[in-house]
Amino acid sequence: MEVDHIKPRKEGGKDVYKNLQLLHGHCHDTKTLKDIRKAEKAILNISEWDRVK
Repeated sequence: MEVDHIKPRKEGGKDVYKNLQLLHGHCHDTKTLKDIRKAEKAILNISEWDRVK
């Protein structure tokens, strides 16, 4: 079992008990990858930023 932040710290999640959960190691890896992909989609790359201006 591993401790996971429900709301990732990179997204403003805190180190408090209500933001922590226990996950199986494989499930934690899967959730972390999903969180990373979600964050990457939220970041505009330079070419997208030029279109937004």
